[in-house]
Amino acid sequence: MPYLHLPLNKKVPLRNALLFEEERLFGVSKLTEMVKKGKTKLIDKQVLLQTKLKDKQLLRNYQQLLKGGFSDEAITGAWLTRGKSLDDIFDRWIRLGKSERQAANNLLKQNKTPDDLYSVFAQRGMNSEQIQTLWRSLKLDEDKLIALQRSSYW
Repeated sequence: MPYLHLPLNKKVPLRNALLFEEERLFGVSKLTEMVKKGKTKLIDKQVLLQTKLKDKQLLRNYQQLLKGGFSDEAITGAWLTRGKSLDDIFDRWIRLGKSERQAANNLLKQNKTPDDLYSVFAQRGMNSEQIQTLWRSLKLDEDKLIALQRSSYW
């Protein structure tokens, strides 16, 4: 490996010397850092824009289905038939402006179990208080919720 001679006859491998030299140059490190931050901000903006675009497409498709005479229940069934996950379907209803209770009810109408709902709620990062409030609004069995919460802790 080539060496770079530094003052006081210290030999340092070239790779380390280049890093050392870069650190000495005040502007290079700052520029590199700024470029990284700029790329991150640009990526964040692109993701935000893509999300907004997908939300608008979802809303437009939903409105067309409603005009075609489809109910929320039928739409949920179609998404399940297409292989969409329960988490994805729940998220779609939220993105369409439905409440968590409405989104959960749409899944229950498709014969999804309280166990299925609990896993959706837990995967969304809901705490036990939020789950309990939603569970009660759905008029589901509280003993079942307690059993599910206990089993998830083990």
